[in-house]
Amino acid sequence: MIFSVDMFNEGLDIAALDMVLMLRPTESPTIFMQQLGRGLRLSKDKQYLNVLDFIGNYKKANLIPYLITGTTKKEFKRASEVIREETLLPEGCFIDFDFQLIDLFEKMEKSTQKIEDLVVEEYERVKDELGHRPTRVEFFTLMNEGIYHLVKSKAKLNPFKNYLAFLQRQHDLSPEEEAWLSTPAGAFLTMIEKTSLSKTYKLPTFLAFIQNGVLQLKIDDDDLYRAFLDFYSKGSNGVDLLRDKGTANFKERRKKEDFNELNKGEITMYSCGPTVYNYAHIGNLRTYVFMDLLRRVLKYDGYKLKGVMNITDVGHLTSDGDEGEDKMDKRAKETGKTPKEIADYYTRENLDAVHMLKLLYQSLRALESSSLDNRLVRRIFELKAMVVNGEYPNVFTCLKCGKEKELWYFHVKSGGTLCEECARQTAQTRELGKSTLYTLQYIITAKLEKLYTFKVSDEVLKDIAQIMDEYMGFYIDKEFHSLRVLEENEGFASRFRL
Repeated sequence: MIFSVDMFNEGLDIAALDMVLMLRPTESPTIFMQQLGRGLRLSKDKQYLNVLDFIGNYKKANLIPYLITGTTKKEFKRASEVIREETLLPEGCFIDFDFQLIDLFEKMEKSTQKIEDLVVEEYERVKDELGHRPTRVEFFTLMNEGIYHLVKSKAKLNPFKNYLAFLQRQHDLSPEEEAWLSTPAGAFLTMIEKTSLSKTYKLPTFLAFIQNGVLQLKIDDDDLYRAFLDFYSKGSNGVDLLRDKGTANFKERRKKEDFNELNKGEITMYSCGPTVYNYAHIGNLRTYVFMDLLRRVLKYDGYKLKGVMNITDVGHLTSDGDEGEDKMDKRAKETGKTPKEIADYYTRENLDAVHMLKLLYQSLRALESSSLDNRLVRRIFELKAMVVNGEYPNVFTCLKCGKEKELWYFHVKSGGTLCEECARQTAQTRELGKSTLYTLQYIITAKLEKLYTFKVSDEVLKDIAQIMDEYMGFYIDKEFHSLRVLEENEGFASRFRL
C-alpha cells in the first residue's frame, strides 16, 4: 500500500494500481479526477479498479457525479440529472451508483434548499396531484412526511399555523377571500390554527362559536354549557368524566353549582405538581399561581385548609397522547445520570422556583408601600434570591476560625464574615456595623412573608448595597432578570392584592 501526501506528486504513477482509497474531501474536479486517474491507467492483466470512497458521507458527497463528469451545478441542478446523462462519460465507460447512494444525493440536495422553498415546492406538487387548490386537511394529509417534520416545530415556517396567510403568499386566494382575511373571522381561524388542542376542553370551547354552521363573534355561558354537554355526550369523548366519581353525573348537571364542602368549614385541596425531569418554566408556574389564588380566596372566606401537591417522577411520556419515551428516562440518558438523581435534583430546583415566584410577588407588593425605600426592596430581593439558590454569604460564623460572636468584618473572597482577630490577618476586609450585620442575618433567616417589615438608616442601606454589589460581582455570573421586573414595574403589585 502506498500513501501519497502531496496531491500534486506526479512522480507517483503506478499503472498496475488496481485500488484507490479516497480519504481527503475536495470540491475541485481536477484534483478529484487526478487522484481517481492514478488507478485508471491501463496495465497488463488489469481488468478493473476498486475505489474505496471513505468520504461518501461527507457533506460534499453529492458533488461526486459532478466531479467525475467535470460538470457543474450551473449545467445540471441535481446530481440525479448528471447520473442519467450518459453522454457525459467517455465511450465505453459507465457508472453504476447504488440506489441508496442516489437517495443520499437527493436527500443532501434537499437539505441545502431553504425550508420555505421545500414547502412551496411540496404545495405545488400536491396541488398538481389533486388538480385544485388543496384544503388545509388535504395538504396536511398528502405532504411529504420528511418535509412536515422539518417545519413542525418552526412556527414561522409551518404553513398549518396560518394556512390562509400561506395561501396568500402563494397568490392562491380569491378576491373575496383576500377581503375577509383581515376581518375578525380571519383572525379567529388563525387563532384556532395556532392553538394546541392537547386538552379536550379546548375543542368544545371552539365548537361553542359555531352555531348552525354560522361563526359567532360572541358567546355566553349558555352557549359554552350546550357545547360542552353535546361534545362530551358523543361517542367516547366523555369516558374520562364517567370514570371519576366527581364528574360521572355530568349529563345531569345544569350550569353553575353552589360550592358545598364535605366537612363544614374545612376544605382539602389536591393539585398536580411538577414532573421533575427539567427546570420549571413560566407555564409550569401558572399552576402554582392558580392554586395559591384559590387558596387565598377560600381562606379569606373563612375556611380551614389542608393542601397537598404531588411530585411526578416517572410515568409522563414525551407525547400528550401517552406515546413515546418516558421523560425521566430520556433526561437520564441525555445527562448520564440515574432517574433518581434526576428526580432529586429537579425536585429541589422546582421547589426553589416556587419560592422565587413567591419572593417576586412579595417584592412587587413591597414596591407599592410608600413607607419602604425601593432601594431597600432591591437589596432584600437580591440577598433572599441568593438564599433560595444557595449562594448567599455566611454571616453567622467567622469563616477562618468558626467563632460565632463579634463578627464585625466582611471579606468577599472568603464568602462572608470574619472576627476581629482573623480580619487583622486578612487583606481587603470591610468593617461591619452591628445594624448592618443584624440586617443581613434577618434577611437570610426571615420567612418570605416577614421580609419587608422593617426599615434601615441610609448608612446601613449604603453598607448593604456595597456588600451586595461586591459579593455578586465576585460570585454571581448571571443577571437577575426578575430584578429588572422590580425596577420596571413599580405600579404592578397593587392590582394583584387580595
